[in-house]
Amino acid sequence: AVEVLRTRHLIVCGHYGCGGVRAALAGQQLGLIDNWLRHIQDVRLRHRKRLDHLPVPQQEDILCEMNVIEQVGNVALSTVMQDAWARGQEVAVHGWVYGLRDGLLKDLQVTMDRPETVVDVFGTALKRYPRVADPTIDVSAPIVSVPQVPPVVPSATPAPNVPAASVPFPSAQQPP
Repeated sequence: AVEVLRTRHLIVCGHYGCGGVRAALAGQQLGLIDNWLRHIQDVRLRHRKRLDHLPVPQQEDILCEMNVIEQVGNVALSTVMQDAWARGQEVAVHGWVYGLRDGLLKDLQVTMDRPETVVDVFGTALKRYPRVADPTIDVSAPIVSVPQVPPVVPSATPAPNVPAASVPFPSAQQPP
């Protein structure tokens, strides 16, 4: 897609309530899918000091976000992206998380659009998740900024009480 179609925006999108994340946190073995879950388990181990002090539901959400951040970094460091940037191609990797319950997309603000941004964006993103409980940091607060890409659904507009970084998206499950 990057080389042939000259795609300008790649999106790594996770989702809250992910069964794979839940299985990785619980150390469950599920069979063939364990090959893919290994990556999530690695993220969990690498960032356990940022997760272990949190209640389990919050661990699940934060691990979903951290996994997206890590995968954005992996895509950005791939030879496909590095080669595209080396030849001057405009292409960016974005990281989002989809809320199955509320139908909102959360922009994690980890857009990497040239090689020089990868390390700084990655480091800044991880600093949002403290290594120990810090009552002054609310990790559940939405990340608010001006979106760098057009909304997924052009006709959708956020409701008045929806943070700017969250874009309504039709959901199979309606909120309670």
